[in-house]
Amino acid sequence: MDPARFRLVFGLALFGLVCLGLALTALVRAQDERRAQGLLADEVRSLRDVNRALQGQVDQLRKAIDERASLLQDKESRLAAAEQARLTLEQERAARILQERRREESARAMREKLAAVIGPEDGTVLVEGSRLTIRLANQILFRSGEARLREESRPALEAVAALLTNELGAYAVAVEGHTDNVPISDSSRSRFPSNWDLSAARAASAVRFLEAEGGVASARLAVVGHGDTRPLASNDTPEGQAANRRIEFIIDLNAAAPTPAPGPASPLPSS
Repeated sequence: MDPARFRLVFGLALFGLVCLGLALTALVRAQDERRAQGLLADEVRSLRDVNRALQGQVDQLRKAIDERASLLQDKESRLAAAEQARLTLEQERAARILQERRREESARAMREKLAAVIGPEDGTVLVEGSRLTIRLANQILFRSGEARLREESRPALEAVAALLTNELGAYAVAVEGHTDNVPISDSSRSRFPSNWDLSAARAASAVRFLEAEGGVASARLAVVGHGDTRPLASNDTPEGQAANRRIEFIIDLNAAAPTPAPGPASPLPSS
C-alpha cells in the first residue's frame, strides 16, 4: 500500500478511535451525573422527610411547652387567688375579732352604768355576735300577775332609756316579755287570758315608758310577747322561775333603726 495512503487511513482510524473514546467518556460522565443527581434527589427527599419529622417534634415540643406554661399560669393564678382569699379571711377575722372586742367593751361599760342603778341579779347587758341584750328581772318591774310598772322600776328603765338613746341610739329595739310557766290566776285571767298575753302587756308597758318618759323614738321600738316559751332556767325551782320572769331589750347591731314615718305615731294601748 502506498505509504501516503496508509498514513491517511491510519490517521482516520486513530481519529475515529479518539472520537469513540471521547464519546464513551461523555456517555460515562453523563451516566455518572444522572446517578449523582438521582442520589442527590434521594438525599434531598430523605432530608425533607427528616425535616418534616423534626418539625413535627418541634411542634409537639412547642405545644407541650405552651400547655405547661398554661398549667403553670393557671396554678399561679389559683395560688394567687388562694393567697388573696386567705388574706381576706384573715382580715375579716381580725376585723370581726376587733368588732367583737369593741362590742364587749361597750357592753361592759353599759353593765357598769346599769350596776350603778340596780344590782347584778336584777339586770345585765349581754353580747352574742351582733345581738346585744339588756335584761331586767321582773321583780324590779312588776308585781306578780300585773303588767303595770312599779314605781321602783323607774331608775332601771331610765338607765335603759339612756343607753338606748345614747350608746345605742342608731339601732332598732325589740322589747320582749317573758314569764314562768305558772298559770294565770283566776283573778287576773279576765285581763290576761294566758302568759303570752301577760308577757306582751308587760313588754308594752316598758315600751310605753321608754317612749313617754325616756325619749326613745316610737319608730325604733317593737313589742314582743313570748310567754313561757323561752325559759332561761328550769321552772322546777323558784329560782328558775324568777330567772325566767324578765323583760329583754334586744338590739341587732347589724340593723339600723328605721326612719320614722311622717305624722303622729299610733299610741300603745293602755294596760
